[in-house]
Amino acid sequence: MIKAILFDKDDTLIDLAAFWRAPVLALAREAAKEDGFPCTPAWEEAVLTACGIEGDRARDGSPIVSGTDRDAASALNPLLRERGLPPIDPVRYAEILEEASRTGHVIPKFGEDFALWFSRWKAQGLLLGLVSSDREEICRYCLEQLCILQDFDVLYTDGQGYPPKPDPSMGTAFLERTSLSAEEVVFVGDSANDMRFAKNAGIHGLLLQKPVPAALPEGADAGVSSCRDIDAWIRQHG
Repeated sequence: MIKAILFDKDDTLIDLAAFWRAPVLALAREAAKEDGFPCTPAWEEAVLTACGIEGDRARDGSPIVSGTDRDAASALNPLLRERGLPPIDPVRYAEILEEASRTGHVIPKFGEDFALWFSRWKAQGLLLGLVSSDREEICRYCLEQLCILQDFDVLYTDGQGYPPKPDPSMGTAFLERTSLSAEEVVFVGDSANDMRFAKNAGIHGLLLQKPVPAALPEGADAGVSSCRDIDAWIRQHG
């Protein structure tokens, strides 16, 4: 019986590229300003690509998807080396990303009414948690914008001492905290990295993509494309 749902944030609850585009462009402008070269559209596009944003999509496995702000900031170093410039201070540039992301553009993934579904799951007695590589402040901001922050029992985020996914530490910490068995917990995420996290933690994995791919990554019990699908899968396993 499923008693808890853990969620990824980026490209599961919110549109990752839409949220991070402006902060990454702020990073590109600051890098150009500090190192004294023109911030051209080509430079901005190069920074977006290095961080993992390509057009209106985020590249699976890229720093902005799987890493922390420091990882995304450090992705600029190869570009700077091409210009004969020294590597950046990842702490300084992570601070720029943090500042810019406080007003990020939060768009619900797939246009879902998450407030309706999360309140329904809470009423059913399910525990709800978040597992993200972002800082807690940004996670709280996004969940507030989606009107679901109050429904979460626990947030596992960057800065709490846990390695990023697919390391299972945040999942095992949740199991220890709640005394639930792995069979009673499902993790919902959008990427192969998320499903590796679920597999490593020994919990169920639901791959949230639209359309659902024909071949599911290792660790995914099933593919879903909406909250309705998630709810139906939980009921089947209840």
